[in-house]
Amino acid sequence: MFPWPAFISYIIITTSTPGPNTISSMSNGSKVGFIKTIPYTLGIFTAFSLIMMACAVFTAGLFRLMPTIKTPMLFIGAAYIFWLAYKLLRSDAAIDTGSSSSASFGSGFLLQLVNPKIYIYGITALSGFILPHYDSLPIILGFCVLLAFTGFVFCLLWAGFGSLFRTVFAKHARILNAVMAGLLVYSGIALFF
Repeated sequence: MFPWPAFISYIIITTSTPGPNTISSMSNGSKVGFIKTIPYTLGIFTAFSLIMMACAVFTAGLFRLMPTIKTPMLFIGAAYIFWLAYKLLRSDAAIDTGSSSSASFGSGFLLQLVNPKIYIYGITALSGFILPHYDSLPIILGFCVLLAFTGFVFCLLWAGFGSLFRTVFAKHARILNAVMAGLLVYSGIALFF
């Protein structure tokens, strides 16, 4: 049975926490406004979707070529999730918005090519949650779009409420980080059940 609660916790926490996409969307939203940041977030979504599909092909290929790789991939995925939980728990409330890029579609698209967080996110989600349960190409591609769309939604939220999120994170960072870290630990443990 597919572990929906753990999967949903993983994708929401991973895509909603500060990273290159969310921080740059927040910065652009603060700098040029929400409407003018939409092309940037659409660039993120487009490239994110393509990268998730490439991660699916790569990970599914590994699973087919070397079926024994599933167990090590689960441990690597769980280790990554636990590392994210640790980093989240230890992070402070400061959010650096110093490196802002332009709010164009191309800038959002190109950011994904050098964003290691989404590659690891995709490979972990696919190898730990999706591929052990599904092998149908349309279903896997649907999950890829879901992974990218979740990231897109949070980029829009960070762009629209950038200054509000900055204030909320600064004011309640320890509590929010502890809750999200706990949910990540739950997601990492759920990979094995």
